Amino acid sequence: MNRILIVGLGNPGPQYQKNRHNVGALLLDWIHQSQSASPWEKHSHQFSRISFLNTPDKEMILAHPLEYMNESGKSVAQLKNFYKIPLNHIIVIQDDTDIIFPSFKISFGRGAAGHRGISSIIQYLHSNQFFRFRIGVRPENVSAIPRIKAMDLVLKNFSTPEQQTLIENFPIWFKEINKIV
Repeated sequence: MNRILIVGLGNPGPQYQKNRHNVGALLLDWIHQSQSASPWEKHSHQFSRISFLNTPDKEMILAHPLEYMNESGKSVAQLKNFYKIPLNHIIVIQDDTDIIFPSFKISFGRGAAGHRGISSIIQYLHSNQFFRFRIGVRPENVSAIPRIKAMDLVLKNFSTPEQQTLIENFPIWFKEINKIV
């Protein structure tokens, strides 16, 4: 059985809960709830809370880093080592300001492209050889040129219609994640 680590990036705290930056954590919460994963458990040694989701061919470890986004690498490295997860069995769900909402891209072995959470993970793993499920958070009406500051965009909450679009896309995205490893 394949053991896979799925990390949903986001910042801790209720003030960030509906931020675009937290789309990884939002999707992970949906997976946890909709797929009847085990209850969340806080693992302070791995700087995260985790849950398990078993399918006939996979054991998925769902992980929310308890650190802020820019320090999430510490958590991912600890989880990788503790559960002996190969790098190519790690999937990080993240926001991406270069992709129009609600599109997504799957990448492997790429640089951080300015995403500080991914930079932290690459730094702590000493590698970029993991999967990234990149969810677009740039509204269609926001032009890439002139580019608005990423921090100004990612710390904004999803609008009510966008929140509905998230709910509609969660099952689609989970199906795609399930195909990765």
